[in-house]
Amino acid sequence: MQGRTAQQVVQDANAAIGANAVAAAQRLPSGETILTFYEKEGRAKWESDERLLRTFGPGATLRTKTFTVLAYRVPTTLSIDNQKEAIAKIYSQNPSLKDRVTITRVGRARKDAEKPTAPLYIGVVEPEQANYLIRQGLLWGSMLYNCEPYFKECRVTQCLQCWEYGHIAKHCTKAKRCGYCATTGHSSEECLRKEDNRAYRCSVCRNSRARHTA
Repeated sequence: MQGRTAQQVVQDANAAIGANAVAAAQRLPSGETILTFYEKEGRAKWESDERLLRTFGPGATLRTKTFTVLAYRVPTTLSIDNQKEAIAKIYSQNPSLKDRVTITRVGRARKDAEKPTAPLYIGVVEPEQANYLIRQGLLWGSMLYNCEPYFKECRVTQCLQCWEYGHIAKHCTKAKRCGYCATTGHSSEECLRKEDNRAYRCSVCRNSRARHTA
């Protein structure tokens, strides 16, 4: 999509597949592009078509959108290192899901790896499948765990480069600021005044009287 408008990408994609199936295109900060189709059936028909990938040039790959469900307090004895094996184990304890829900991935937060129980993120391919899993719950070790929708958009994201919210350092185009004194030219780790709370300035508040860190 680089160098092209959203309208041009839509036109190129529809020309590539020879059908008026793509409705919109959106460029993400990561460099990925989201395509929206007019019909769900159209998406299923064209999303794996190599002609569509050619719209984005050599090396382009497809990542199907997933809908995430959060299961609470699932024992971390369920290893997620081997995705295929973890998904197979979930199906073995939840046979009713096998023909109703297509699980594409499972995961948990890195900080929860050493805890005995932790929320488990379960990715499925359709919102109807997510709703089914939410109604049924997740069985594991003869225990039923409640599930609810997970919305990534509701997660608070803060950049560790400029300290503003809504993006991460990997995609930041702003100047690096210190999280302690709010000045540019050095990182938070290099700040010589990090132990002096009188020097604290918040680069998010942009208030010279704010005596706290970002």
